[in-house]
Amino acid sequence: MFIKNVFFSVSTNVFSVGLSFVVSVILARMLTPTDRGIMVLVMTIPWTVASIASLGLQQSSVYLIGRKKLDASRVWGNTLVMSFILGVVVVLLLNIYRTDILDSVLDGMPDKYWLPLMILSVIILLDGTTLSVLQALQRFDLVNFQKFVSSVLMLVGYGGVLILARAGLSGAIWTYIIVITLMMILSGLLAAHLTPFRLTFDFKLTRESFRFGLKAYTQALMSVISYRIDVLLLAVLLTPEQVAYYGVATSVAETAWHIPNTIGTVLFSRLSHVDDNEVYDITAKVCRNTFGITAIIIVGLFICCWVLVPLVYGSAYTAAIAPLVALLPGVLFMSIFKVLVRNFSSRDRQAISILGSSVSMILNVGLNLLLIPVWGIVGSAVASSTSYIIASVILLFFFLRDSQLPWQDILVPRRSELVGHLHWAKERIINRWQKAPFYSGRTG
Repeated sequence: MFIKNVFFSVSTNVFSVGLSFVVSVILARMLTPTDRGIMVLVMTIPWTVASIASLGLQQSSVYLIGRKKLDASRVWGNTLVMSFILGVVVVLLLNIYRTDILDSVLDGMPDKYWLPLMILSVIILLDGTTLSVLQALQRFDLVNFQKFVSSVLMLVGYGGVLILARAGLSGAIWTYIIVITLMMILSGLLAAHLTPFRLTFDFKLTRESFRFGLKAYTQALMSVISYRIDVLLLAVLLTPEQVAYYGVATSVAETAWHIPNTIGTVLFSRLSHVDDNEVYDITAKVCRNTFGITAIIIVGLFICCWVLVPLVYGSAYTAAIAPLVALLPGVLFMSIFKVLVRNFSSRDRQAISILGSSVSMILNVGLNLLLIPVWGIVGSAVASSTSYIIASVILLFFFLRDSQLPWQDILVPRRSELVGHLHWAKERIINRWQKAPFYSGRTG
């Protein structure tokens, strides 16, 4: 089941990455660099706000349903209520500083989009809460379906609004808001198909959710800040055009993260259902294979980016190549982090993940403030890449100490495993093909 979930989740992500790449090209071609820079912030701010407001409730849902075997409907309803309350509170607090934020981080974005983006933050929070229940129930087929639909709607929406209607930045922003809202509704319908929907508030359950969730939240928040602080600092210190170039660099570099992200999500659900003595071996196997696959992707990006970026995005975006190259080593090492952090969370050992994420965040902020004035967007990429590597090394050190496994078991892929996975995937594809209604059994 685990391999099946990983295979179809990765397949869906590969498809989504392809469509996201086309979307990023449309945005780069149809918007000016300044508007593209604003769009990067529009697509970053709501997710950051949702992460701040979550308080780890999504991770706790997976843990409580998977490890503690609590009723999914009860956990879902209680978490939805708490997520909505937290989202509204954070949005109201941010509204106090609305003018300062619009004059600094969101400089250049029309004021009329402030309220829709704040509402979108709450919608993203509720959507993530529902998806966490599907993950806890190990219904990754439904999670993948939602992601598939989201990617298709984003492509169709941006294509129609920007290419056909020529609606510009305004059309792009509203397309993003509408699609995310529709995905929240779809997630709710999919979850309601599996478990009864009822809003509730249970004080004891809420306390248990926060007990686990706040530790996971601290780690996740540190990671989000570490991932996105570079964009926010660039928005304050440099121009929207520079943010646009950096946005392209991170968009291309982070395509290598889709596989570790997907595998990590499936792994957390899996580890929450197994005994402690299985956790280390499963994690080690997943980590070495993920690291090997990510390394292949990183090498491919390094070879292709010199031609790919100016050819696809336009000659104006040649400036994105240098920060892209600087980000690649950090992106590679973060594939280790994204797997190991799920191991520590599944064992309720988030303190180690918090340590790694905190060091990464502090280092990232400090190096960004030091290097952006000197090297601009390249300095920001170097700062981020360095902090990612350090965070990964910290988690690797503690995992090796806990598991008593040699480092080769964590970092060196085994040919037999990779071949076995490829053979399994091949068999699955052939079986699916043969079951297709148009298949006649003929070859040649």
